[in-house]
Amino acid sequence: MLQDLAEELHVSKFTVVDLFCGAGGLSLGLTRAGFKVLLAIDSWDKAIATYSRNIGTHAQLGSVNYDSTLPVATVFVGGPPCQGFSSAGKRDGSDQRNTLVAVFSRIVAKHQP
Repeated sequence: MLQDLAEELHVSKFTVVDLFCGAGGLSLGLTRAGFKVLLAIDSWDKAIATYSRNIGTHAQLGSVNYDSTLPVATVFVGGPPCQGFSSAGKRDGSDQRNTLVAVFSRIVAKHQP
């Protein structure tokens, strides 16, 4: 019975969608742990170029919103921009990027990985 459970929970069965992937730190760690990243998406072209060069070609340049068509995955991860919240920055409450945390939450709730 324990063997069956161990096989059922084997990490290679976990698939990942990485939203706001940046240069790929989360994807890199998950890939090294045995997860399979299906899609990584970010709106910054330089981050996507770095990601593609170092991790894989499944990264796409684009924006993320509630209506985005995303693959079915067992895990969703993301690093929404934090510049508007960060104590290292201006903490600008009107920064439009601040809304992306809520967008990420709604996407996860919609897809229920």
